Amino acid sequence: MARNKKNREQVPHRRFFYIGAAALVIALGLGGSYWYSQYRTNAAQEAVEQGDRLFSKGQMDEAGRYYQQAVELDPDLAQAHSKLGATHAALERFDEALPHFEQALKLAPDHFEAQIGLALSLGELGRFLAAEESYKKALAIRPDFGAIYYSLGYLYHQQGLYAEAAAQYEEAVRLVPTFLQARANLGRVYHLQHRLGEAIAEYQRTLADHPDEGKVYAHLGESYMALSQYAEARAAYRRAEDLGVELEINDLEFEAMIPGVLARQFDLASVGLVDLANLGHRIVDPELGAFRSYYSADRLERLNENRRARWPVRQPPIPPFQPWHIEDHFLSEAAWHVQARNEAFDAGDWATAAAEEAILNRYYPAVLEEVRNPDGGPRHAFPRERVQRLRQEGAVPVPTYESSAGGNRIWIWPRYLPWLIAAVSILLPAAAISRSLRGSLR
Repeated sequence: MARNKKNREQVPHRRFFYIGAAALVIALGLGGSYWYSQYRTNAAQEAVEQGDRLFSKGQMDEAGRYYQQAVELDPDLAQAHSKLGATHAALERFDEALPHFEQALKLAPDHFEAQIGLALSLGELGRFLAAEESYKKALAIRPDFGAIYYSLGYLYHQQGLYAEAAAQYEEAVRLVPTFLQARANLGRVYHLQHRLGEAIAEYQRTLADHPDEGKVYAHLGESYMALSQYAEARAAYRRAEDLGVELEINDLEFEAMIPGVLARQFDLASVGLVDLANLGHRIVDPELGAFRSYYSADRLERLNENRRARWPVRQPPIPPFQPWHIEDHFLSEAAWHVQARNEAFDAGDWATAAAEEAILNRYYPAVLEEVRNPDGGPRHAFPRERVQRLRQEGAVPVPTYESSAGGNRIWIWPRYLPWLIAAVSILLPAAAISRSLRGSLR
């Protein structure tokens, strides 16, 4: 009995021992979990810092590997997601950049750099409305940041919304008076709005601060040409060439400028005709439908041959890194069709996406084949999975399609215009001769 009593008295002590041991294990586990979590957080921050050092040296792939490591160590680190997105964007892998910027903003809604990166990537992918919204959110965070006004202005500029672009560029210049790209692009949109005097004045102000910017001289020459101030235009073009600018104003571009010069020589603008510098052609394809172009179908074919020879050797500048290069109208109008195709696909408008893709393949194949990203991949070619989706939807071009790509940026040649120019060219000298004869008879 005494032995049984002793055993019974030891039971409570064993229970206390087990409870204490369990509490110790839990405490150690919680502490270990805390210290392990802290270790991962510190390691993630160190990986970000190492990535920053490589990023600053331009070693984007290496920096990206460290940022990826940081994301894996600490998935809740918004900074790591934003910087990983930035490396993808710097390498023009914008579709890969998007999810990282979006995740950074989920973790930190006021993350300024992620908001800008998201806007830039959306714009480069042709999702202009979403890009516009993202830029405006960035402005809500930093309303005094001039570069955002510039980027938003360039977004409008790409879409042909020149008045809206000018307002944003003007604000960027107000905040940063020596902002070269903003001033140069402001002059450009003034030119495109036919505010030629303001364009020339803006270019001259830009050159006062940046006297060795050859591209600004080239645009200045173009504005002087539009005003038929040929001596000033020649001087500006020569200065641009002296500064190393390779002017791409070949015979085709000069032909596009000649009608505007003729219009001013014959004073046709005074009778309400449109500015002929924007005149073009309505190309009607019996299989694909109709679209507007600065060039005839034959000239588009020759331009494709020209660009196929030129672009493999020297790629065209790609915005936003060189956003105010001398405009290549062939590339610009192809980009309008790319934008229309992408936006239609994103909206589920399969018929329009298929029609625009067909126009690009037939009339702008050089743009799809030869314009490259830094990694060598085609920049504007439709991804294979999107082409397959159009086939699955049974979307095919139709002869009745009327493309709205480019909006009303190109006016169609009036059929009566050649006859009117010919008549004026005959009547004006005839009138001058008549006045001369009447004067001599007196």
